[in-house]
Amino acid sequence: MAAPTPSAAPGGFPAAPVPPELVGRLRDRLVAVADEVEEEVRRQVPEYAQPEGALEGRLRTGVVEALTFFVDHIAGPGDQRAAIAETYYELGWKTAAAGRSPEAFQSALRVGGLHAWHLMGRTAEDLGLESALVSALGELAFRTLHEAA
Repeated sequence: MAAPTPSAAPGGFPAAPVPPELVGRLRDRLVAVADEVEEEVRRQVPEYAQPEGALEGRLRTGVVEALTFFVDHIAGPGDQRAAIAETYYELGWKTAAAGRSPEAFQSALRVGGLHAWHLMGRTAEDLGLESALVSALGELAFRTLHEAA
């Protein structure tokens, strides 16, 4: 199944380089962040609150894929619109196959993205990152969500 062709992200500003120590720290914390993001999605999005039965683990897999993709994206930004579209198209298709609505998927993306950003902000603060870099990370997060939508 082919993913739709992505449109350009708004603004077209070049991404700021991300320090390798931040990328390493985010990779090191990926499992813990995935735990918290999954819990937050289950808490806030009713369609994901129930046990998944035969589909158990799909939310977890989607959260880990999305977080891994984002960390990979900030490690080497470049033009990854097609890869972003493909990743999230596949996650959306899996959501539909599981019987969930597109609205539930969009809600899970927003809730998960916001919670992940909150946790990333804490990591940036712990590392003492400059506000310009934190701003650039925010822009990359919004670009990724824009392409996912």
